[in-house]
Amino acid sequence: MKINKIPLYDVQISKEAIREVTATLKSGWLSTGPKVARFEKEISKKFGFKYAAGVSSASQGLELMLSAHQIGPGDEIITSPYTFVSTIEAIHSVGAKPVFVDIDPYSLNINSDLIRAKINDRTMAIITVDVGGFPCDYQKLKKLAQDEGLLLLGDAAHSISSKYKAKPIFKYCDASVLSFHATKNLICGEGGMVLSDNKKIMERLQLLARHGISAGALQRKRIKITGNMMSLLPVTKQPCRNFMPPSGWDSLNPMTKKNKNGKSWPDVILKIFQPLINIWNCRLPINMPSMAGTCLSPN
Repeated sequence: MKINKIPLYDVQISKEAIREVTATLKSGWLSTGPKVARFEKEISKKFGFKYAAGVSSASQGLELMLSAHQIGPGDEIITSPYTFVSTIEAIHSVGAKPVFVDIDPYSLNINSDLIRAKINDRTMAIITVDVGGFPCDYQKLKKLAQDEGLLLLGDAAHSISSKYKAKPIFKYCDASVLSFHATKNLICGEGGMVLSDNKKIMERLQLLARHGISAGALQRKRIKITGNMMSLLPVTKQPCRNFMPPSGWDSLNPMTKKNKNGKSWPDVILKIFQPLINIWNCRLPINMPSMAGTCLSPN
């Protein structure tokens, strides 16, 4: 039997991306600068959000997202136990308590039917995790969050191009965090971004990301601020570095439902796993009727 080897990740950096990174290094803007601002604008436009904030990593983006929503000690956050450690680390970092709900055996995502039993008066939010880019059941989760008065927050590290019922998965959440780590399908070497339509939350998040200082370096340059800056909040600085976005732009335009051979990602996955399906008579979540119209992220 022929064995298909699946690499952990396959980074392809174009000559254009290398030129952009080189130009950025020569510009002297190595921390948060004009290319970060441009990248934020292009990401928010692509996914239909009013606000996007570049951060140093998705892990820090998760922590900042929770802090911006003023989640802290005594609060509980419902999430999946099947996730990367930084999802839980972010909850602990703000002093909140993670509450696990078991996963669905087919999608490997949080089982939305089991969540209500874990909700109490300390529950503040549900954090979704789209394992391997396969979307959670956002229709059920959105209704549950609205009925219970909870925030629906997204750990979208795997799912930047995933859709649920023809909509980007972020559109179901109050805020979502993207990852640009080297193993993801839109890469900047490292980095992350938080998306939301809530102006107040995003202003607070950006303030938290720059030590609570009232204006970042690029803002001070553009409006020619001189003299002392105001530090409004005591926090840790976690901005996105200016040389990261160029490689992200290179991935942003060709990011579609198709792979390089023109096949849909579900078709590619089915082909890879068909021998196992035949042997074990198992089914994959991409064949589930309830997920019609779903687009997988090629992660």
